[in-house]
Amino acid sequence: MNPTLVVEPSMKTKRLAAQYGQYIDAVMDKLYVVPLWLTCLQCGTIDYKRFRWFGLGGWKTSILWTLILTETYSAYIRTKAYHSSSGALIPARVRDSLNLAASSAVKADGVGKAKQTFEMVGSALYLLPLSPLRGLGLTTLTLAVPLAISSVMRKLAKKHVFVNTAWDEISSQRLAMLQYAKALGSKLTVGIVDDRAHTGRATLQERSRMVKRVACVDEVLLGTPGQMSMEILSDHGVDLFLYEPCDERSLSKDVRSSGVAHIYLRQAFTEDEDN
Repeated sequence: MNPTLVVEPSMKTKRLAAQYGQYIDAVMDKLYVVPLWLTCLQCGTIDYKRFRWFGLGGWKTSILWTLILTETYSAYIRTKAYHSSSGALIPARVRDSLNLAASSAVKADGVGKAKQTFEMVGSALYLLPLSPLRGLGLTTLTLAVPLAISSVMRKLAKKHVFVNTAWDEISSQRLAMLQYAKALGSKLTVGIVDDRAHTGRATLQERSRMVKRVACVDEVLLGTPGQMSMEILSDHGVDLFLYEPCDERSLSKDVRSSGVAHIYLRQAFTEDEDN
């Protein structure tokens, strides 16, 4: 008799499933408006003889092409972030406790929602068979342009996350914490404390090789001190510092009083095998 086998999804599969609705919601409007705008470029939908002094021909072309290119690039960023992110899905309770917003690269944020409203209303008015309303629709689409550009820039914004470690081995809990750390930013650097601050058996190079094998780690910084200083974080452009030599002595006074966010890693994230 064959044993009963249990199939469980990976952390990436769970993240993709949890973010699928947000991703579809964020890209569906683009699948509608971009072909619509391309059609409008080919059709003379405004009585240019009556409103020639507005210069509507060039206005329409420049506005629609700007929105088409911006939204196409935005869809590319969202799709890439959704499929290629190596981080875990941050639990809502943790995100709220850290006062962190959900990534706008996958889910539409407040700016994105306002932009969608302007685009949809503007497109609807532009399609109506009344020239004054079409002019109003084009004006509304014009107001959507800076919001669309701002939305793309927010998606491209980089956040450098730094984790300082003194690990001899990477347990499943520590691997989960690194994946959570990666999900908090766009770049994850892991510091490997020098041998003088390390009480374990593994050497600096052995610990470095171990961490570099983790897929979500972008780079490793060798020989970091047990107590991280603000000078090191500033030199490497760190936005968020997660400390894992597990006591308050890991933070120097200048880091605690600085504007760099710092989080006690083990306290913030614990592995939940059931979720």
